[in-house]
Amino acid sequence: MRFLPEDEQRRRLAACFTRSELTPEQLWLRYFALGGSLGLLELDAYLNGLT
Repeated sequence: MRFLPEDEQRRRLAACFTRSELTPEQLWLRYFALGGSLGLLELDAYLNGLT
């Protein structure tokens, strides 16, 4: 299995988030429900390339 570089993964995830029309809070709630462990601020920072 081939993996994309981290910056490309982040770019694609951010593009999908934009197309989804979810608010950051809605995305975080879905992420958390699936077992995610980041807080809302950390998730938002990741999507915006700040981490």
